[in-house]
Amino acid sequence: MQTVNQTHTIPQESVPPGWRFVRFEYPTSIGFTTVRRQSRVFATQSRTERVLRGLGYNFLALALGPWGVPWGIYWTAQALWVNLNGGADVTGDELHEALRKSGI
Repeated sequence: MQTVNQTHTIPQESVPPGWRFVRFEYPTSIGFTTVRRQSRVFATQSRTERVLRGLGYNFLALALGPWGVPWGIYWTAQALWVNLNGGADVTGDELHEALRKSGI
């Protein structure tokens, strides 16, 4: 029998080796307001693919982000850093969400 408080381990074998679920960041600024945004989740196979997918979000961040005072420049720099490093890895979060939805 399964209890509500039972903890589960994430089955790493459900994700092929090297595959990661990632999100990319980009800020949008209007005047004094800057909002941090995240892309949808992408399933990627290699680091190169993650970096290449992040380039589009870097261009978006540079076009929309640095115009907010004072946080636009800060959030734009952080988004560029995250995206150039392959995005934010949310593999564990996605697997946990899949387990939650399946009722395990």
